[in-house]
Amino acid sequence: MSKFFYNISLPLAVQGTFTYSSDIRLEIGFRVLVDFSNRERIGVVIKKVDKPAFKTLKIKKVFDDFEIFNTNELALLHWISDYYHFPIGQVIDNFMPPYLRKANAVELQNNDLVSEAVPDFDLDLTSHQEKAFLALKQLKGFDPCLLYGVTGSGKTEIYIKLIQEQLMTNQSVLMLIPEISLAPQMVKRLKKIFGELVAYYHSGITNLNRWKVWRDARNGNKKIIIGTRSSVLMPLKNLGLIIVDEEHDSSYKQNEMPCYSARDTAIYKAKLHDCPVVLASATPSLESFNNAKLKKYALNKLEERVSEASKPKLELIDLRGKEIISGLATNTIAEIKKELTNGNQVMIFQNRRGYSPVVVCESCGWSPNCPNCDVRMVYHKQTNKYSCHHCGYAENYFQECKVCPNNELSFYGAGTEKLEESLRTIFPDFPILRIDSDISYKKDLNTLLAQPLKGDPMILVGTQILAKGHHLPDITLVVILDGDFSLYSLDFRATERMNQLITQVSGRSGRGNKSGKVLIQTFVPEHPSLEKVVDSSYETLA
Repeated sequence: MSKFFYNISLPLAVQGTFTYSSDIRLEIGFRVLVDFSNRERIGVVIKKVDKPAFKTLKIKKVFDDFEIFNTNELALLHWISDYYHFPIGQVIDNFMPPYLRKANAVELQNNDLVSEAVPDFDLDLTSHQEKAFLALKQLKGFDPCLLYGVTGSGKTEIYIKLIQEQLMTNQSVLMLIPEISLAPQMVKRLKKIFGELVAYYHSGITNLNRWKVWRDARNGNKKIIIGTRSSVLMPLKNLGLIIVDEEHDSSYKQNEMPCYSARDTAIYKAKLHDCPVVLASATPSLESFNNAKLKKYALNKLEERVSEASKPKLELIDLRGKEIISGLATNTIAEIKKELTNGNQVMIFQNRRGYSPVVVCESCGWSPNCPNCDVRMVYHKQTNKYSCHHCGYAENYFQECKVCPNNELSFYGAGTEKLEESLRTIFPDFPILRIDSDISYKKDLNTLLAQPLKGDPMILVGTQILAKGHHLPDITLVVILDGDFSLYSLDFRATERMNQLITQVSGRSGRGNKSGKVLIQTFVPEHPSLEKVVDSSYETLA
């Protein structure tokens, strides 16, 4: 009986693959069960090879009747391994649905089902949207394009039209979004039009559901996949278009091993599949702008907001010598009160969750630090714990210093919890809604945002979760509590990210028929970066 030999990738922290034998011919990309170091492990067939000079172990079991990664996806996995210098076995394991990683994992069957018919609908576009859509519609083959559209310019409507074009030729679409919190509203909108052709994929859904979405995408039953960075390896059938929404967002970069950029990986994926990739943002990264300048990317612009919405007016609030109450200047409080009295909504941006970001012993200077990350922990009053915002480690509340006899730790600064508490005292007659990752992981974001969508006057307090993609038409005033948050950072991208965040947050104001205003509180209003944010467009800043 003739034998066949294959290189198998295993989820081990070593470079390279391992050679095993089989009595049957296998296809590249199959899952197999093998013995390694007296343990059974699941591996993936990477390559067929000639008989080696050494003795090999035999493949114990072949799980499925089709490959789990096709040729293009395996090439992409190899690219990630080579480009980011990480073992191919661990790269494959990272992108394989968790449900398929165990030795008793379900066996897959190649059941191709008939998908729904493509819905026929008419979507009215503005002249600016129509111009951008027609330009993007002409993209053929691998053709990266930067879609630079100001906040509120209606980029989502263009996505919908582009998706419809792909479905009409029986092709599928991958849409990447930076945050899990953005998935519900995008999925809801697309499902309303495209029905069950839409699915979403991210770490917040169960392992079983992640596998089902992965399977349906591979079989062609789901033609529109909306997902966070881990969905970039989704093996969609007949992939025709990739959309990277908010392409500038740092959430597309994974900082744990394997480290990779989902945006850059999506571009290489588009090259392998020979399909267009649209990078969209109101605040594109500087490298994307530069690639457009060098003609590596096509550039399309949406410089006007849709309907009657106008760009908000930005104003710097000088905090020097001003009375400050719970982080708010008295004239800022007066502006908030004015908007609420007029029946409008106000959003206050504070990019620090928790109650007190600084906890310190005033006698010796000791602070409760995370034992894993060696960074200061933040006090959260709601859970009565000190928490690390890097790894999630938490300790129960204690008041005593663990170094000296002092029994009174001091608490400084204001996170979103403390700001919410203070605002309830200052504005007792108006509802206060806090939205940050502590809240959104417990409650569905769509449910939370249903309250401001009713249009009643209220205050929203939030972190950057509120800064991206949400359409809240009754917000007429946005307050950025700390406009100096990045001015003295050691990060070489600090100025770029400050401009991006201020522009994105400002974009939540005046999205309906009412004019909008943005107040940026600062101790250095003469700083060139802040002056440029107020007086110039983002493209000028870039």
